[in-house]
Amino acid sequence: MLVKNQADILYYSGHGYRRDGGLERWGPNGCASKFTVNDVNPAANWNEDLDYFIIGGCGVLYPDNINGFAWGNATLKKNLLKGLAGYAVIYRWGIAPFSAPADNKGESTRKIQSFVFFLLYQQPVNRTGDRVLDAWLAANANRRKPRPAIVYTKNRYWQVNVKWDWWRRRVYLDPIKPIIDNPW
Repeated sequence: MLVKNQADILYYSGHGYRRDGGLERWGPNGCASKFTVNDVNPAANWNEDLDYFIIGGCGVLYPDNINGFAWGNATLKKNLLKGLAGYAVIYRWGIAPFSAPADNKGESTRKIQSFVFFLLYQQPVNRTGDRVLDAWLAANANRRKPRPAIVYTKNRYWQVNVKWDWWRRRVYLDPIKPIIDNPW
């Protein structure tokens, strides 16, 4: 994935695969294939002022060595990016009720609109010390429709803490600790 004359923020929307940290792309023949952080080769291709990569795909930034830490080691630890943002899939009892919003129902668009609103017009709660990452968390920590957003800096990650209400069959934001933060 060669990207030159880069913007400050690159947003990817599509399928993500937690089992290998891969993202889906469509080839010239109309067939889907996957790529990982190794295929992107950020050290060679993301060296022209790209600051943030936001991955709107399920589970790719889950905090483990295959996913979020692999993307972070290839970008943040090498000072190629200021931050990574996206979604972590959270499993409960073998199912994944918490994931990235679907593009086909407009929720993904609403999350991006909310992110831009926080970025441009409303100061989000300062959790990370970085307005872009804080805006991503704020857009996804919405009490009506929270999503398991996650952001990374060079040494820490923050994640929206969502829970599943089996009786009401809905996702909700943990009222006691809405954002979890940890070193990595």
